[in-house]
Amino acid sequence: METYDKGDEDPPLSPPVPWAILILNFFATLALAFPFYTSYVALPQMMVSMSANLEEIQWVLTAYAMAQTVMMPTVGWLGSRLGSRRLFALCLLLTTAGSTFSGLAWSTESLVFFRMLQGAGAGPLSPLSMAIMFDAFPPDKRGLALGFNTAYWAVGALIALPLGGYLIETVSWRIIFLVGLPLGVISLVLAWVALPCRASATAGGLDYWGFTTMGLLLVPLLFGLSQGRYYGWDDPVIRLSFAVAAVSGVAFVLVEMRRAVPLVNLRLLTIFPFAMACTVRFLNHIGFNAHSLLVALFLQHTLDYTPLQAGLAVLPAALAVGPAGLTMGRLSDRIDPRIIFLLGLLMMTVGVYLFSSVNSWTPVVWVMTLVVLLRVGAEGVFSPLNNASLRLLPAEWVRMGSGLLGLMWGVGGSVGNALTVALLDYRQAVHAIEAGQDTYRHPIERLYALNEVQNILQRAGGMSESLGVQAQEVLTQHLAREASVAAFQDCFLLTAIVFLLAMVPALFIRPRRRQVWRKPG
Repeated sequence: METYDKGDEDPPLSPPVPWAILILNFFATLALAFPFYTSYVALPQMMVSMSANLEEIQWVLTAYAMAQTVMMPTVGWLGSRLGSRRLFALCLLLTTAGSTFSGLAWSTESLVFFRMLQGAGAGPLSPLSMAIMFDAFPPDKRGLALGFNTAYWAVGALIALPLGGYLIETVSWRIIFLVGLPLGVISLVLAWVALPCRASATAGGLDYWGFTTMGLLLVPLLFGLSQGRYYGWDDPVIRLSFAVAAVSGVAFVLVEMRRAVPLVNLRLLTIFPFAMACTVRFLNHIGFNAHSLLVALFLQHTLDYTPLQAGLAVLPAALAVGPAGLTMGRLSDRIDPRIIFLLGLLMMTVGVYLFSSVNSWTPVVWVMTLVVLLRVGAEGVFSPLNNASLRLLPAEWVRMGSGLLGLMWGVGGSVGNALTVALLDYRQAVHAIEAGQDTYRHPIERLYALNEVQNILQRAGGMSESLGVQAQEVLTQHLAREASVAAFQDCFLLTAIVFLLAMVPALFIRPRRRQVWRKPG
């Protein structure tokens, strides 16, 4: 019989339980992953169906991320009060209901509201799943277990992207949310069977002031970031939003540092390697969400891919991510995890940088190759960084630490979405103005281009009396497309810089020596 070294880590659960938890996490992850991946692809169809512009429809992503982020840090307190089984089931119930009603939404406002409900349920699920997996497996297999967690997201992408693209194109974007209903029901049943109910009678009361100040920090901050380009950065509403966020941020830190049982244990950040891990997590998810949104919009808006074609373009990446996640997770049990997630950050830096040179004439094979490079690089960061981060903490802090890592994930992702849309709109406007100015600075070249376009239209059978107007429209559309391509290239380049910056704090993450299983005697 095997025993576990005594120390500051709790012994793992009995052998049958970990594999039951793996099955549960597979279905729960699939319920989250299907709408997560396909919602990016469905944005253009949502805009048409809801008669919404990009400013309005981006709240479908941002509202979900905001609700998810606000709820993530509560996992420590909720888990102590309700136990893992009840909390997992409650979160599944909320996210399943939110997903189902999102598919039945009748307006942009109702869709955003139900996405917030979905995000509120999904928020505690990711850190809770990570903490459960970490506790359920022995130390020398925790990287592999967390690798399974990321591999499940890859399987979700593998299923969601082609199937979701097909359903969006042939049925409706609403179906991608309705799929969550049967998956959620299956997960609820498995959660009640597989998870223990370990509520703590000593759990403290909810930190209402911490929850309030954190909400007043995140909501105005993300509102200002996403709406500043429309209101104007000097608009009083935007300035007030940033002011409220700044004051609330200071209040949040003061409240949490003085609480005996805080909502978010900021004292964990006094562990320097863990603080560096949180910084990497924050920067990595700014870049990850930014490039995910950019790729989805670039393929459909600029390269004119259909939803199905966009889904198929990233299908090879989904095929590669599963094996990559398991391999990276297992390697993080055997070698210094820093080597792996530094390599992953480097791969994403190179991949996004190469994307900054993609244009309308780039072969689809090259686009697919870059997407594979990005997703494999991401897998090199996710589970190894999680494994290294949680190994830095005593057992009683793992759930709270996973919530804090989740907070960094959520805030980084929300900032990535908001900044990407803001910068993309701004750079498109700048390049459109520059393109228009160039045509009038060089009238001879403009006349030559119009003449060439007219000749092409004439050879194509265009009516001679309207060739001039048609040529002007074609030239305008071409300039708009070129401005769009240039804007995307700028944003990809800035995203590469974010990944490059994340490599600096990654150097300072020194995982604590891990505990190992051993035979007695």
